Amino acid sequence: MNPATPIKFAIQRTLRTIGWEIRRYELAEMAQLKRYLDVHGIQCVLDIGANIGQFASELRTSGYKGRIVSFEPQSDAYARLTAAAANDAEWTVAPRGAVGSAAGEIEMNISDNSVSSSALPILDQHTDSAPSSRYVRTEKAPVTRLDDCDLFDRKVPTFLKIDTQGFEQHVLDGAPDTLKAVRGVQMEMSLAPLYDGQADFLALMSQMKALGFDVWSINPGFADAKTGRLLQADATFFRP
Repeated sequence: MNPATPIKFAIQRTLRTIGWEIRRYELAEMAQLKRYLDVHGIQCVLDIGANIGQFASELRTSGYKGRIVSFEPQSDAYARLTAAAANDAEWTVAPRGAVGSAAGEIEMNISDNSVSSSALPILDQHTDSAPSSRYVRTEKAPVTRLDDCDLFDRKVPTFLKIDTQGFEQHVLDGAPDTLKAVRGVQMEMSLAPLYDGQADFLALMSQMKALGFDVWSINPGFADAKTGRLLQADATFFRP
């Protein structure tokens, strides 16, 4: 997730209270995703790494009216996420926790900007490119496997979105049965080392192909402010 996103989201929400709205160019990407969801008849979206609800809120703005189930481990972000979903009957927030390869507990590193927080150590490439991504504290969070979650029906056409700051492989490893059922996946993937121990773009692309998914789109994400080098991208996959 772009480190500037929570600030933009907060500004938008404030302006809406007085009748104004700012539309960002990135919303074109959400409209693109909404089209994909329609084509594949998606009725449920699993929002892994929801932060304060930016993705789900923009998905609603795009016109998606189906079910959303959000997951978030950070306590502060989780409080804002539950508030954002409070008046939406089709938006469920799972109990606070991370989604990983095994049930248990994990120590989350909380970044100054919130969106760069991760269970993995952050690397200099990331903090040099975005100083607000530096970790400022830690906190414990429970971990669950997606396959152990009973908040969604695996017989319903489902789309999986993963935005977990280097923890993507762990999410996939805990979801073999869920992945057999989902029709599409969107995943934030790193093109350069940003977190210690993360699976990179090529490794994740190979795994998605092995799981039977085709690439539908790749949209640029976080870039180095000094050099312009693209560091992260959002890749969207669907079954043929």
